[in-house]
Amino acid sequence: RYNYVCIVYLVGAAIVQIFNINLLVGLYMRRPSQMRPWIMTKFIFVALILIWYCMTKVAALFKHEWIETPNLIGD
Repeated sequence: RYNYVCIVYLVGAAIVQIFNINLLVGLYMRRPSQMRPWIMTKFIFVALILIWYCMTKVAALFKHEWIETPNLIGD
């Protein structure tokens, strides 16, 4: 059960990375001169930290729930 959470987490992280790379490439290809790279880099960095934080919180919640459930059942 915990392995399932890890797989979901890894797939989600990979999708986020691919999306961010495509977004950055698209923005740089469209308007390289008008871009402010440091602002975009900072924005992407903060977004990644927030997403990682939320996903780890969700994973910890599920892990805690799944570890506690067998104890309540009495396995």
